[in-house]
Amino acid sequence: MDMQDKTNIKASIDRPLGSKHGRKGMHKMTFNINYGNFPKLINPADGEPWDVIVPGEYKPKKNIKINKIIGMVPMNNGNHKLIGLPKGHSFTDKHKEQVKEYISLKRNQEVINNEPRHMHKEYMSF
Repeated sequence: MDMQDKTNIKASIDRPLGSKHGRKGMHKMTFNINYGNFPKLINPADGEPWDVIVPGEYKPKKNIKINKIIGMVPMNNGNHKLIGLPKGHSFTDKHKEQVKEYISLKRNQEVINNEPRHMHKEYMSF
């Protein structure tokens, strides 16, 4: 599926900017980015909805429309994280740094929790 052709896809944001998430008894990660999924787009790697991260300094409503898929964070296990933007938002250098910080936090969480590293060496593509 060519994700670049997808526009105005409804995304469900379940971990807004500043929220904490982690499995019970494990280190909780504070999200520096809005995180959710596309309920109607299934990722063949895990059979679950595609994960999406939405950079920005705002907390979107639970459901937002993503106007553009601008890139992805590749994962070794195939459960790639798509990077999306709502209409009227542009991808700035500050947002790129926000994505890089998310990747760093995710890697640190996996190390702290003794989980296998799933992050791809080439951490993102735009």
